[in-house]
Amino acid sequence: MKGLKYKHLNKEWYCQGAESIPYLCNVPYFSTFLIFGPKESVVYFKGVDNYGYFGKKRERQLAESALRKQGKDKRYIDKIIQKWRKIVKKQNKLYNLISRINLTKLSDKELIVLNKKINDFNLEFWKTAIFIEPFDSFG
Repeated sequence: MKGLKYKHLNKEWYCQGAESIPYLCNVPYFSTFLIFGPKESVVYFKGVDNYGYFGKKRERQLAESALRKQGKDKRYIDKIIQKWRKIVKKQNKLYNLISRINLTKLSDKELIVLNKKINDFNLEFWKTAIFIEPFDSFG
């Protein structure tokens, strides 16, 4: 994070990054901000590379919380996985529908509505998928 002026730079950070298109990374990183909190997340792009930093302490808190919940309800993680699968199923139905639509025939308003549906599904997808982040063995 060299060169960043951020008041929490003296924290221990876990780094996640990849080569990607910035627009496509917005929803996963926004989901991370919702889960980790804005003071525990820093994201920046350099060319096609993106770098996400998440506070290790917060990540540990999230993992410990999930483990406590799993201890109380043995199906806790299974329920999260089931929720994620339902989201994926709905998302795939939407994508199949989109693949059959002639998008050039849609009005701007219809395209905006469709884009919002896609983003809403992506947000739900990532809010659930990011749950695994605290258990990342490479973190």
